[in-house]
Amino acid sequence: MSDASKCYDLFCFEARARLHNTERVYSRGEYVTDYRYQLEFSLASADPNAFKFTCRTIPFFIRTGNAQCWKALCTLAWDYFFMGDVDETKIENFPIHQKASWDEIECMLQSNFRDRLGRELTSENIQYLRHLIMQGNRNGGSISWDDFHYGFRIGNSKHTVGEWIFACLETLAKPENSLKELWRSGHIIGFICKNEANRILDNELKGVCLVRFSEQKPGAITIPYTNSYTYIQDLPKFCILAILMCMDWINIDMSPGLQRGQTVMKMIVHFFELSGEKRLDAI
Repeated sequence: MSDASKCYDLFCFEARARLHNTERVYSRGEYVTDYRYQLEFSLASADPNAFKFTCRTIPFFIRTGNAQCWKALCTLAWDYFFMGDVDETKIENFPIHQKASWDEIECMLQSNFRDRLGRELTSENIQYLRHLIMQGNRNGGSISWDDFHYGFRIGNSKHTVGEWIFACLETLAKPENSLKELWRSGHIIGFICKNEANRILDNELKGVCLVRFSEQKPGAITIPYTNSYTYIQDLPKFCILAILMCMDWINIDMSPGLQRGQTVMKMIVHFFELSGEKRLDAI
């Protein structure tokens, strides 16, 4: 028997999927995204000088539909931020961080936007998000996991603030939306309330717009702009619908010359021109 063939007798390899869930304390029902899974790989020798090597993945989810994506991302961001060394983390004793301070929440959000988009949230963005999160806070200066994921609702929406934030992050991060570079360059304000957007545009020349996230639909963008009469108004509803549907790669042709491969900003310019305006400057 050759030396090479002998080597195959020295090792055994085992892969196991540990399908254990982590218990959570919440009061609004059970969700698929509350279950954690982990893959564990073991490598052991069979000779007298035995050794064993084990590695495991960070906990992950198995989702059953796209509707669960935002809640899963929100939960993963929380868990990964407060999780210790992955080599020491086992799904059976997964650490459950039930409450966090606002400073910790801010750090968690900044790290996610920095890592995925290449630019952090501005101080104005943070102030706006803090207001959304803290306005319904029942725990003084701390935010509970339950409230962040299930309790705090944004406006009249059925979605939570946590889901909404990570839906917006996904909109910016998707390559097909062509928004990542616009975010990096500061051309997308994104996280700003409607009244503040109106205040900013009230001092601008006609034909100026800004891009902000809608509070009614997670991940949706709305583009208020100043028209020829210096009034502040949103683009027509069908324009926003077309932009959102193109973001999701649904082929829609609502006007001549609109190509599926155009970037979102080009589509905004296109719709703006249809409204009769001559100029569009993003601020």
